[in-house]
Amino acid sequence: MSEQKIHLSNSDIIVTMRSPTLDQLYEVDLRRRKQYQQQLCEYAEAFWDNSDVDHRVLEWSGEILSLSLMEQCFTKEDALQWLAQEIKTTYGDGRSIDDYLMMLAHGSKHPVVVYLDENNTLTVGDGWHRIAIAMIRQTTVYAVVGRDKKETAQ
Repeated sequence: MSEQKIHLSNSDIIVTMRSPTLDQLYEVDLRRRKQYQQQLCEYAEAFWDNSDVDHRVLEWSGEILSLSLMEQCFTKEDALQWLAQEIKTTYGDGRSIDDYLMMLAHGSKHPVVVYLDENNTLTVGDGWHRIAIAMIRQTTVYAVVGRDKKETAQ
């Protein structure tokens, strides 16, 4: 820590300010990044529902998922048809469709969980309904994105 002493005029008070060194700031930043990475990993683990990809070996980041990436899942028209069928089935089973209606009106703040491979091919682990609704609304969606660790290290 570097110290800086400031003498206040009209006072006998001397304030000693300690500011962190760059190494200390780097250590704090590194710890925060690791904590954030751990939180993203825990979120992904809680919601991952796709056996095609082992979510435990991925490097996770928080990102905005673009419409062009989501188009790998649905076009706007396909999303409309798929969601209409989902709503019909849900309502027919006597379950509430309120969540779908709210997301259609306002979008969703909950991130989807996806995997992007080295070719930028999207695999959805959680969030099909949110992706479909984002396509219908033509908006982006927040995503917890997993990538191969070797890929993120490059």
